[in-house]
Amino acid sequence: MTGRGEHSSNGGDESMVRRGKSMVRRGRGVPDAPLVSAVILAVDGSDRARRCLDSLPDGCTTVPMEAIVVSNGLGPCARRPLEQRDDVVLVHSRVNLGFAAGGNLAAKVARGRYLFFLNDDSTLEPGCVDRLIWTADRHPRAGAIGPRILSTDGLLQEAGSILWNDGHATHVGKGLPAGAIEYGYLRRVDYVSANGLLVRRSAWEAVQGFDERYFPAYFEDSHLAMSLRRCGLEVLYEPRARIVHAEGQSTSSRYRSFLMNRNRRRFVSAWSTELNHFDQRPGRYDSIAIEHAINLARGMPPRVVVSVLHDNGGSRWDLVERLAEDGWAVTVALGAGLSDPPPAHATSMVELGVDLRRLDVDRVLELIGTDVEAVVAPAPRGCRNRADGSVLPFVDYRQDEREALNPEMALRRVARRRPLGRHLD
Repeated sequence: MTGRGEHSSNGGDESMVRRGKSMVRRGRGVPDAPLVSAVILAVDGSDRARRCLDSLPDGCTTVPMEAIVVSNGLGPCARRPLEQRDDVVLVHSRVNLGFAAGGNLAAKVARGRYLFFLNDDSTLEPGCVDRLIWTADRHPRAGAIGPRILSTDGLLQEAGSILWNDGHATHVGKGLPAGAIEYGYLRRVDYVSANGLLVRRSAWEAVQGFDERYFPAYFEDSHLAMSLRRCGLEVLYEPRARIVHAEGQSTSSRYRSFLMNRNRRRFVSAWSTELNHFDQRPGRYDSIAIEHAINLARGMPPRVVVSVLHDNGGSRWDLVERLAEDGWAVTVALGAGLSDPPPAHATSMVELGVDLRRLDVDRVLELIGTDVEAVVAPAPRGCRNRADGSVLPFVDYRQDEREALNPEMALRRVARRRPLGRHLD
């Protein structure tokens, strides 16, 4: 086995080579100089890992990627199908090291500039890794980036995640249809699950990888995200990268509940001071609390709701872009019959963090609560009282701006109470 940064002369070493207490076999079909190292841990047999591996080529088509499979305590029979593949780096540990230690072990063998962690019960949708790498290249402060995670039943499982001050977490968007327009924008988040997680090698080394106290699994991803932020790095959610996860197949529900409760206590013990700056967990599902926590992770930029009742030649979308570029967190209330932004604006809506909702303004305000600074609507409506009694101004825009209040100037006056947010770097 050649070390990281070295190249084997024969394109791969099929023999098992000892690395400490583990054995490493590098297949002949594995690239010598990958940009990305995909890491898959196999614990309960190899069938799931093989299906996961088969999805990798479609998920990464533009850059070289090596696949590292950690045989985490697998016996000889279960391990044999993986040993017969020449497209993987097989790392065998005689005992189950857990997710964190197994991931750390794979990282020592990995040659890629990016590490990509994936559960063995997950598969990639086409272009998933390509999109994560594309986003990482454009956001150098991002230490880690996670995808949109879908369930096998056609529902959304996670669109980034929220941490509460008691250490509990909420997966944003869980239970929505997989193709829902909600949460389809790039944004900073509290953390993303380690399933589908892309980590920059330099960031990984800065925080010294996963914390192995969270044996055998759960909360190592939350701990990693907190550590990255302590180093001045960001954690991003990238909705255009997608994986499908057969949730719960890796661990029984009773054991999973035990592990999560135990490791949550360890997490709170490690980060009690920092968690004081997070929101309090609501007693039941509360969309207003979730929206506030999402905005808190983004840095609390001022929020504005824009009503778009029709395309009007793209001029309203031009306004949305200008507001987002100016530091507003924009939520668009789409009118009936208007499905998606025009092609000329679709990419910028995602990149600028614009939140699209197929709801009218009143319903959007019910979901968001009192965080909204103003509403930009196509007709003057003056103002109204929020639920807390404060005044919510409505700013007018009409087709002929010579006869209307300039919405951007009006919003600047509204925002004088506090500075505008900053964009992703």
